[in-house]
Amino acid sequence: MPTTSRQSELLIRCDRATNDLGLSCVDYGRLARLNKLIKYWVEEECNGTIQWTEDEEGNPICPYNYNPDTGARSKPIQDRYSKYLKECESILDKYNPNKLEATLKLYIQGDPRGCHVWIYKASDDPEGRVDCIYNSIGTACYE
Repeated sequence: MPTTSRQSELLIRCDRATNDLGLSCVDYGRLARLNKLIKYWVEEECNGTIQWTEDEEGNPICPYNYNPDTGARSKPIQDRYSKYLKECESILDKYNPNKLEATLKLYIQGDPRGCHVWIYKASDDPEGRVDCIYNSIGTACYE
């Protein structure tokens, strides 16, 4: 459970997302929780405890747990990362009435050291360069 000051900070970020993007506080909170789940997954990949089986061309097929101390591999596990991304997209779908041209977009930052879920207005990135400017146009969703 977050402390009172952390709860206050979360409410401030939620209000900012509501004012800037039109996101409800409930949806901001869901995106913030998904950010935490994505962070755990990405950290495990970075640490090498989640790895991927690859096909002959090197494309990832399915994830598995790996124990670096023993070298043991688990049976394939559920790809929760893709599940989390789909849930983020489904939250944004209700804010994008025109399915051909999204109003709000999702950017996922893959570095395990920071916030992963960023939401931004499509109109703020007309050139499609969000990977270079996400931290100046996007709203970070975190608890």
